[in-house]
Amino acid sequence: MIQFSNIRKYTAILVLIVIMIPMSVHSQFYNGSNQTFGKNRVQYNDFLWTYYKFQDIDTYFYLNGKELAQYTARYAKEQIPIIESKLGSLLDKK
Repeated sequence: MIQFSNIRKYTAILVLIVIMIPMSVHSQFYNGSNQTFGKNRVQYNDFLWTYYKFQDIDTYFYLNGKELAQYTARYAKEQIPIIESKLGSLLDKK
């Protein structure tokens, strides 16, 4: 015969299972995981793009990215000759 303490244990386990099932069902239907592999997520944000034009490159940036764009342009200017020497060819376009 089942004792009273065992009934309490089974009831507690059953209550926990009933509470946990809706949580797991909700978590498996997160929008991001329903997307097909390899597809990009489209973001509908408006950006105010600005750019710096240099002789060899154009550096695009938005909002507070001015300093990063300037750094990127300086770094690219240093790295382009190194890349050209490794490729054994000159880059003819921006």
